[in-house]
Amino acid sequence: MTPNTRPLANDTLVTDPQAGAPDSDIDQETEHVSSRGLQSRAVRPKFPSDSVPLVLPDTASNLMGAPPDNPATALAEGPDHEPRREPMFDARGVDVEFKSGGRILSNFTWAGDPGLNVIVGPSGSGKSTLLKVFSGLLRPDRGYVCLGRQAVPYEGDPRSQSFLKSQVAFVHQDLQLIPHLSAIGNVALPLQIQGIPKREAYGIARKMLNRLGIVNHKQRDHLSGGEELRVALARALIGPAKVIFADEPTGSLDPNRSHDVMRLFKEVVRTEGKSVLLVTHDPQLAHQFGDKVFEMGRSGLTPLSPNDSQSPPSAAEGGQA
Repeated sequence: MTPNTRPLANDTLVTDPQAGAPDSDIDQETEHVSSRGLQSRAVRPKFPSDSVPLVLPDTASNLMGAPPDNPATALAEGPDHEPRREPMFDARGVDVEFKSGGRILSNFTWAGDPGLNVIVGPSGSGKSTLLKVFSGLLRPDRGYVCLGRQAVPYEGDPRSQSFLKSQVAFVHQDLQLIPHLSAIGNVALPLQIQGIPKREAYGIARKMLNRLGIVNHKQRDHLSGGEELRVALARALIGPAKVIFADEPTGSLDPNRSHDVMRLFKEVVRTEGKSVLLVTHDPQLAHQFGDKVFEMGRSGLTPLSPNDSQSPPSAAEGGQA
């Protein structure tokens, strides 16, 4: 599968008897899904990788001020004047201030390549805040933020909702699963929003959940904490988003499940052409699976090698960490 191949849905037409037969999960949730205006269409829509990308020509200048340099020119060469890949993550002069005063990010500047980028650092250092800024969920007070060639739109920009639905996916610390939907209903939802017929969407969702070790697709209030996290992860991976943000996705998992989750992130990067920006407190896990590992700082990210000393993992962070 090449990076331009339709994500995860390419070879997952439902052929197993359970997926093809009437599904109680589907029947029970028809009313909930229909009430949100989701439509099942006979023709599968194109994913963003197949169609014209979202164009945000004026967002950077209108919302956040013009960038200090032309990103394509400034980042065309590496430190030895060698051609380098266009960055997937580009932040320049970003400030995020606390309401009570002080800054969690101060003149933050970083350019990150596509792939699996892992950020480590202590609680309160700004890791979660940085993910929200890059994903369009938190507008910075100052600065310039871009994903690929797209300036990130924030709340109030008419392109924000389209960006959040089709360009990025986020695995939150609090997961944000929909309470009245089952595990499979939560995972199928992004596909239904894209117009995938309901039965096909549920078949694709079932296969993704099976890959993450959830075979009994029960209601959310019957899931363990680790199962809920894997459902949220499946929902992020199954959609059309080309960039996935993950805030401590292995924090509540045992070592074996943690490795399974990180392998899946790595597989999605390799086979689907997605990029991932992931936060963890576990430096060993970061170096084992990350393409690049960085230490969080208020003004930028510092590249780390496996030999760099790291403090031991701390408790899961919260709030504006």
